[in-house]
Amino acid sequence: MKDTPEYSKLRWHCRRGVKELDVVFCEFLENHYPTADEETQQGFKELLDIEDPILLSLLMNYHTTDNELHNRIMVKLRDLF
Repeated sequence: MKDTPEYSKLRWHCRRGVKELDVVFCEFLENHYPTADEETQQGFKELLDIEDPILLSLLMNYHTTDNELHNRIMVKLRDLF
């Protein structure tokens, strides 16, 4: 999977403007994304489209979204640090 164009694109999108987000999103991509089910993979891609301040707020558990899938993925991301 790591040699595919899709993976390269996701890796690029995991590079954020905030170091903490870089670390957590890249860690998830490398170690959890390949074995995740399709729904989780899609939810992870959707999260990558959210602006950094909102992602950081979600990661720090300052608030949650109305999307339960995104909330479940954020719990997994929080467990990485």
